[in-house]
Amino acid sequence: MFFLEFRANVSVGSQPPYFGNHVPRFRAGMGMPQKAKYFSIIARWGFLLFAVFFALPDTINVDKIFYSTFCCYRNVLHYQAARFRKMKNTVPLILLSLLLIPGCEKPPEYSNELIQKGEAHFKNIRQLTLSGENAEAYFSADGARLIFQAHDVDSLCDQIYVMDINTGESKLVSTGDGTTTCSYFEYPKTNKIIYASTHLGSKSCPEKPDFSKGYVWKLYPDFDIFKSSLSGAKLERLTNSPDYDAEATYAFDGSKIIYTSMASGDLDLWTMLPDGSKKTQLTSRLGYDGGAFYSQDNKKIVWRSYYPKTEKEKKGYRSLLAENSIRPMALQIWTMNADGSNKNQVTDNGSANFGPFFFPHGNRIIFSSNMHDERGRDFDLYAINTDGTNLERITYFDGFDGFPMFSNDGKYLVFSSNRNQKKRGDTNIFLAEWR
Repeated sequence: MFFLEFRANVSVGSQPPYFGNHVPRFRAGMGMPQKAKYFSIIARWGFLLFAVFFALPDTINVDKIFYSTFCCYRNVLHYQAARFRKMKNTVPLILLSLLLIPGCEKPPEYSNELIQKGEAHFKNIRQLTLSGENAEAYFSADGARLIFQAHDVDSLCDQIYVMDINTGESKLVSTGDGTTTCSYFEYPKTNKIIYASTHLGSKSCPEKPDFSKGYVWKLYPDFDIFKSSLSGAKLERLTNSPDYDAEATYAFDGSKIIYTSMASGDLDLWTMLPDGSKKTQLTSRLGYDGGAFYSQDNKKIVWRSYYPKTEKEKKGYRSLLAENSIRPMALQIWTMNADGSNKNQVTDNGSANFGPFFFPHGNRIIFSSNMHDERGRDFDLYAINTDGTNLERITYFDGFDGFPMFSNDGKYLVFSSNRNQKKRGDTNIFLAEWR
């Protein structure tokens, strides 16, 4: 559209360079009052456009609009100045250009220097958050947004945010009270979100775990699973057991939600319909079952588990469970059918393996593990076939890489990492093209 209007009004070769001679050569006989009047009209329209966009709702991305406004408005002025005469459709042209021309958008900023040696599957990596603890970022069905949990001060609790991947803008969608965890988009329409929160039990942050007995995860009894609109409105409670309910994700066809619950007295996997009805228990073996995800064809489930074997291990597990805690040490990756049948162990390495997610084709699993580090502190991403063969190390950062998820088309991988920290303890969200 811009090209056609330009071609009709400006002859070939008359356009001055963008960063060269900016002062147009005015036609002889055109006096200064006429020039001043012309530029005054253009300036007034420019201010009017900016004022209009300031008044638009929050759903409009202001940064993107201003960048497009500058880019497109500059071009119109530039074409005008080339011949210094009015084009009939200048004002409509500006208005339509701001809404329709994608070429004026800011290009993504890649940080390929953060790709470590050996990370051959990564291309064009982007750091989407810059500070704080940001984790468990998951794609919307269209791949345009991420939902994740974050906080930036040690005394604050995690809350849930939705990010526009293109602009990087994030909005709080949880209540802001209590603490939250394990958020996910509704599938396949992405009109709603789910997450776990303690806000009904208390608006304050719960007490931090007691590490005097070693590193433990706290299983706050006030955690329940909630569903809301994308903005966080119309909050619905989906679980109401007196103990821990969290770690919920959707099936890709939207038919069910899978989650972890202590409703049975142990940490088991359950499913329910999207309205919270027809709760069904899928696992019953003593131990922790959690962090479950469906395959894209909705036929399989992958999850992490810890099953104590010796009497000493069982006693220790039950003792911590009575204190609403778990020690996440030798977590292993398992798969099963969507109905809970055909349970198979995928990893058996004595290390901590978690955050499993199916590749789009469903034959491989990507997950995080510390299997290469004797100290157990360095976590990297790995891929493995669903039958436990063909193990491949994906990341090589000396620190933490975890919570991976593929976009539906398999072109992108989102994950959390300690790389490029501003301060110690920072965990940020990264997006990479997958090859």
